Amino acid sequence: MSPREKDLSIDNRYLNTRELLSESIRLQSHPWHAQIELTTKCNLDCIMCSREKYHGAGKHLSRDLLSKIQKEIFPWLQEAIISSFGEPLLHPDIGEIIEAARRHPRLNIGFYTNLLPLTEEKAEQVVRNGVSYLCVSIDGATKETYEKIRKNGHWERLTANLEMLNAFKKKYKSRKPFMHLVIVGMTANIGELPLFVDFAKKFGFGAVKIAHNIYVDDDSMEYLSLVHQKAYANRMYALAHAKAMQAGIPSNFNVAPFILSEEEKKSLEDLPMEKNKGISSFAYQIYFNKILPQMMRIKNTWDFSGKSAGHFFNLFLLKFYRKYFDPARHGRVGLSLFPNDAPPRHCGNPWTHVRIDVDGKVYPCCYNHTEMGDLNSQTFEEIWNGERYASLRQSIVKKTFWATCRRASCNWIQPGSSEVYGAEYVSLPAEIRLIAYEESEIKVRVRNTSQYWWSGEKDKEEDIFYLSYRLFDAHKRLVMEGSRGEMPAMVAPLQTAEIRLKLWAIAEPGDYEMRLDMVHDGVTWFGERGNHARSVPVKVLSFYKSRLTPVEPIPAQIEAGGRIVFDVRIENISDSRWQAGGADGVRLSYHWKHPGGDYAEFEGVRTFLPHDIPAGGSALATMTIIAPPKPNDYILELELVREGRAWFFQKGQPPHTIPIKVV
Repeated sequence: MSPREKDLSIDNRYLNTRELLSESIRLQSHPWHAQIELTTKCNLDCIMCSREKYHGAGKHLSRDLLSKIQKEIFPWLQEAIISSFGEPLLHPDIGEIIEAARRHPRLNIGFYTNLLPLTEEKAEQVVRNGVSYLCVSIDGATKETYEKIRKNGHWERLTANLEMLNAFKKKYKSRKPFMHLVIVGMTANIGELPLFVDFAKKFGFGAVKIAHNIYVDDDSMEYLSLVHQKAYANRMYALAHAKAMQAGIPSNFNVAPFILSEEEKKSLEDLPMEKNKGISSFAYQIYFNKILPQMMRIKNTWDFSGKSAGHFFNLFLLKFYRKYFDPARHGRVGLSLFPNDAPPRHCGNPWTHVRIDVDGKVYPCCYNHTEMGDLNSQTFEEIWNGERYASLRQSIVKKTFWATCRRASCNWIQPGSSEVYGAEYVSLPAEIRLIAYEESEIKVRVRNTSQYWWSGEKDKEEDIFYLSYRLFDAHKRLVMEGSRGEMPAMVAPLQTAEIRLKLWAIAEPGDYEMRLDMVHDGVTWFGERGNHARSVPVKVLSFYKSRLTPVEPIPAQIEAGGRIVFDVRIENISDSRWQAGGADGVRLSYHWKHPGGDYAEFEGVRTFLPHDIPAGGSALATMTIIAPPKPNDYILELELVREGRAWFFQKGQPPHTIPIKVV
C-alpha cells in the first residue's frame, strides 16, 4: 500500500467533514462509511423478520459488483458494514471480501450475523484478517426463547461457535473482532433482558444493545411490539442496566424506550440507583452526565477529523469561527474544549454514508428507499455527485426534506417532536357505549399541530395519515388494534378535520379503554413520538342474551303443514333494553332443522313482543308455528331476531331446541 493511498481515507474523512459542515451540495470528497449488502439469503426464519416478503429466496452480490465496489469506494472508506437483509456468512466469497478489506488498514469492517453458518475456516479468516466487529443477533437468552424466535436456529451450535471464535481470538492474541450482542426487543423476549447480560459476560461480548422492533408494514407481527408493554419494558431496561453496570459491560439500557403517561408511570416500580447492587446515585450521575459525554465528544471529533491531530485542531477552530461569525444560528460565542457538534445536528448521511444493495442499487441510507443510482450502469462518482444526491442534500440544507425522509422513522429528520407528529384532539366522546358483537361509528375532530400536511388515501400522496385506536381490557391487555379513519381531505398545519372512525365489534361485554391515536401509515403511531394518545372509557353492553321457555308442553308430533299455537316466556338477561317496535325491533321466531344440522326452513313466522323488555325483564308472547310440508324428523329452534341486524344465535346465544316428528 503506497503512502498516497494510505493518506486517502484520512484526508477524505477530514475533507468530507468540512464539506458537511459547510453544507456543500457537490462534493470533492467520497463517503467514509458504506453499508454493502452481500446477500439477501438467510438460514433462519425469525418470527419478526420480513426478509422473505421483500427478497423471497434471496441472492448474492455478484463478483463483478464486488470488484467495482472495491475499486471505486474501498480506498476512501474508514467504516464498512457488509450486511443488511441476509446472513453474510452464507456468501461464497466472504473470505475473499474480508481479505480485500485487510489491504486497507484504516478500513474498519464488520457485519451482523446469526453466527450459525460459521465454520473453523471462516472463524480463522475473521480473526486473522482483523475484522473489526461482529454484531451477533441472538434475541433469546435461553434455549427455549431463542429457538422459538429464531426458527431453524440451534442453541447448542450458537454457543459452540461462540466458543470456537473466542478460541481463535486467544490463539492469535487478538482483541478483534469486538463482539456486540444484538437484541431485537419484543414482547417475546423483553422479560429476559437481564439474562442477556449474563450471556454476554459468559461468552466474551464487549457490549450489549437492544433495538425495539417497530412493525410498520406487517400487521401480523404487530402483537410483538413493546408498545403493548411500555411500563414493563421500561422496568426490564432498568434492571438490565443495573446488571450491565455491575458487570462492566456497556449497553444502551440506560435510556428507557418509552415516555410514559402519568397513568402508565404508576405501574412502573421505582428503582432507585442506590439499590442497584453497589452503584451509587452520585457515581451514576457523574459517569453519565459528565465523564461519558466528554469521552464521546473527544471520540466523535477525533473520528470526524480523520484521526489526525492537525485536522482535530482545525475542526475545533472551525467550530469556534462559525459561532463567532453566525452566533444566531450556532449559539452564543464561547470557547468549548471539544467541538462536540462537529457533525451538524441534522442528517449527514447524504454527505458521509452510502448503502449499496445486493443488485448494485445505491441508496443514501437504510431508511430511505429512493434509488440514487445503479452501479451496473454508472460509476460511483456519477451517482455520488448526480442530480438526485444534489437534490437530497439541498432539501436537508433547506429543511424541506424529501417525503421519503419524513417517512423514514429517522431520529435525525424526525426527532419525535410536535414539529412532525403533533395532533390535538379537539372533540371526542367522554364515554363510548357499544353493543357486544355490533360495529359502531364515532366522529372525532383533530387539529394538525405539526408543520406538515396530512394527506389521505384519496390524495394519492406517499405520506398517508389516519386516525385509529387500540383497545385494552381492564387488565391493560391489548384486545385489538382498530380500524383506520381516513382524512376527509388534505389537512394543513393548524387546520382541523372531522374524521369518521368505525369501531369494530367486540364480543365480550365489560369495561375497556380505547386509546385514540393518529397514524403515519407505514411509519409510526403519533403516540410513539411523544404525542400521547387520548384515552376514552368504553362500556360494552350485552344485547343478544336471552332465555326462552315454553309455558306449556309442545306436542312431539304434528301434521305436515299444520300449525300449533302456544305461549313462550321471553326473558331479557342482557344489559340492554329490547324495543318491541321499530325497524330494528326484537321479534320471536323459529327455524326448522334436519337432525343432521341442515336447515329445512330458516325464516319462520315472526311474533311481535307485547311491549319493550328492559334489561332483567320478561314478557309473555303467544307464537304460531307452521310445520314443514314434508313428513320427517325435525329439530324446532325457538329464536329471537333483531330485525335488520342479526339472529341471536349469530351473536352467541344458543336457541331453544325441541325435537318434533312431522307426519
